[in-house]
Amino acid sequence: RYHATLNFLGDNDCLRPDWVARAGRAAERVQVGSCEVRLDHAGIFRRGHGASPCVLTGPAGDDLKALWLTLRRELVVEGFGKELDHSFVPHVTWIYSRDGYPEQPIDPIVWTVHEFVLVHSIVRNPDYRILGRWGLARDRSDVALQHAQG
Repeated sequence: RYHATLNFLGDNDCLRPDWVARAGRAAERVQVGSCEVRLDHAGIFRRGHGASPCVLTGPAGDDLKALWLTLRRELVVEGFGKELDHSFVPHVTWIYSRDGYPEQPIDPIVWTVHEFVLVHSIVRNPDYRILGRWGLARDRSDVALQHAQG
């Protein structure tokens, strides 16, 4: 269940096939290279009520930011907008807690992203359903080749 969210598309009581189709079309148009994620802090995204997500966070490098911006732009083209965040904080939620604690540095966790997925998070269920999967170019020349091939 660990994942890093690029764009949250909103809460719905049931899966919306029209949203899945639109998000899939947007994802198909993303033409960027692989990127690195670096998580080097632990903290909490404080909510007003209930348990808050305890997260590992890190900086958004240029390549990761390009992935987020490109996907966000294509989602806007497909009619998403009000559902999308206007800023990006790379993070992985590892637990929820009602306790608070100050942000603190951790030994970095680093990995290379080679794909992204469309995930359906089922409310009150620990399972996720992967609805689509899209690969990223392995290097910059692959991106140029993808653009040339359309």
